Amino acid sequence: MIKKKLNLKKKLTATVIYDKKKAKKMMDTSYYVAQGKNLKQYTYLEAEKGRLATKRLESVSKILDYYRQLGLDDDHKSTTGKILHSIYNKHVCYAKGQKPL
Repeated sequence: MIKKKLNLKKKLTATVIYDKKKAKKMMDTSYYVAQGKNLKQYTYLEAEKGRLATKRLESVSKILDYYRQLGLDDDHKSTTGKILHSIYNKHVCYAKGQKPL
């Protein structure tokens, strides 16, 4: 393999004039501004997430309990209720450290 030596003796003749306004226009800083705001409001944003998620969590829990009860009833056994009940039982077994049946 033959390596060529680069001739670095030539100097660059181009000059670039720095303009702060042009540089700001060419760089998108909105991401960095948003990240800065998020870091400043981190505790507030986490509290809002918790506050808004609890309503949804309660309604989802009610719906899941309703379908789980439908699967347990002898008169009206729904397939969705049976599936949710079996998933629930598996999770309980795993949480206790047992193997599900």
